[in-house]
Amino acid sequence: MRRKGFTLIELLVVIAIIAILIALLVPAVQKVRAAAARAQCTNNLKQIGLALHAHHDSKKRFPSGIMVPIGPTSGSGGITSPPPKCPPPPETGKWGSWLTYILPYVEQGALYGQLNLSGREYGYCNGPNSPGANVVPVYICPSDYVPKTTIIYGTYYFGVNSYFSNAGTKAWPVSSASFNGVMYYNSSVKIGQITDGTSNTLLAGERYSKDPDLQDSDLSDVRGWAWTNYNSGEDHLGDVSYPMNSQKAVIGSDARKNNFGSGHADGANFLLCDGSVRFFSTSFSNGIVNWVRLAVPNDGQPVTLE
Repeated sequence: MRRKGFTLIELLVVIAIIAILIALLVPAVQKVRAAAARAQCTNNLKQIGLALHAHHDSKKRFPSGIMVPIGPTSGSGGITSPPPKCPPPPETGKWGSWLTYILPYVEQGALYGQLNLSGREYGYCNGPNSPGANVVPVYICPSDYVPKTTIIYGTYYFGVNSYFSNAGTKAWPVSSASFNGVMYYNSSVKIGQITDGTSNTLLAGERYSKDPDLQDSDLSDVRGWAWTNYNSGEDHLGDVSYPMNSQKAVIGSDARKNNFGSGHADGANFLLCDGSVRFFSTSFSNGIVNWVRLAVPNDGQPVTLE
């Protein structure tokens, strides 16, 4: 009696069917993962929005995008030759990014208590176990390019972030910054000053730290939430000089470092000043006039969002 089994043709047919099913399944799994990552990012920004409003309730202003002293001597890390538009810090002798100052409101009060904000970041980022090296999960988007969550610069360690504040039309360098957003160098913007409306003014948004023309050391390794000195606008501040997800090859290295963008398909999440989160398409930001109007809170030209 002959033993029954698969013929070679039958086996090949089964393999082909399995291959087709896998080919159909992989895109579906990828879409589910992408949707989950976008939803997590949206939730991150909602929590950040609640934190920013809690800070406003406490201080009667949104935090500075970066708070640094202004002084006459160089080498201290503060702003030594401020352009006329740069305001003095709202708190004398204090340092810190907007992400630093909202730590108590994102359930990181214990971490915030370890920071000496009367000195620049080097005092609390000087080792792998230092406070500034801590990873704050709500500060990281799952779709961002994050080759490592703690970056090392010389002997200093920084936990990374995936979000920019809205610093206006030009965020950094200090010498050419516009100081016309909501959270920029030494800003102290109040809700009442957002006269174009809180529901159509940007407060914060995503950054994407991958560019084929920039090394990690020039982009993904320059975004520590605790990194605070006059030059850390490239770590914390975003602007609308160019459409989101612009590339260094088109806009240059400095502009790329402050360019909003994301690893999500077709756009990025943004937090508005009323605390809501919206997904803006890449094509929307190509209309640079409306993109600029969204960033400037009091230019008298509000954008109507559907």
